Amino acid sequence: MENDANIANYSELRAHVDLSKKILEAEQPDTDAYRETMNDLSMYYERLVQLKMMRIQTLEETNHESETAHKATAKVAAANKRAFVWLLRLAYGCMLIAGILMWPSVGYNVYEYVHPYATWDRIGAIAFAIMWMNRHVFQKAKLKKD
Repeated sequence: MENDANIANYSELRAHVDLSKKILEAEQPDTDAYRETMNDLSMYYERLVQLKMMRIQTLEETNHESETAHKATAKVAAANKRAFVWLLRLAYGCMLIAGILMWPSVGYNVYEYVHPYATWDRIGAIAFAIMWMNRHVFQKAKLKKD
């Protein structure tokens, strides 16, 4: 995430800190050069802290932007799921209506074909499958609105 300019700033300040430490080791504690080097060293440390604070602030802003984008994406995904469930229900309803409307013309032929196989256990299994689909597909597909 850091760009080349930030890395160069860190490297430059670290080099200044290292140089100042070497100068401090060579100087006597009560000289003007020693005090000047100490002031420079504290200024370099302050600048490093400022750079780190800016880096932290940049990362926090980037994190906030990512969270905002994630929330927006999640809302779109939830809306897409709701639309898909709505389309499933529409298709299910259309098939039900078409079956009801077509029953008088096709129903007798279907009954004649299915009659030998339409035992009570099979009818019960089909009814159970329809109830299961209604519960597990349509009821669980209801999504919380954000």
